[in-house]
Amino acid sequence: MLISNVNLFFSLLASSVMIFIAALVFFNDRKSVTNIIFFMHSLVIAAWSIINYFSLTVNLDWSLFLIRSVICLAVPHVFYFSFSS
Repeated sequence: MLISNVNLFFSLLASSVMIFIAALVFFNDRKSVTNIIFFMHSLVIAAWSIINYFSLTVNLDWSLFLIRSVICLAVPHVFYFSFSS
């Protein structure tokens, strides 16, 4: 149980730091396409991280839905990654 709580803590910490940095970049220049893409990409990665954690820890009723959500989030991740480089 302790390992699960530590994993949740670090997943939430990484996601919140990523969203904070993305918000700083986005609100620095809202009209920049690069900043918008970086903001959206960070939101997708943060959502992927949190959903991935819960897909491994919830009961079997929800796990299939969450695993499919993790796989579906790969599409916007690749889309934003290809446009950010």
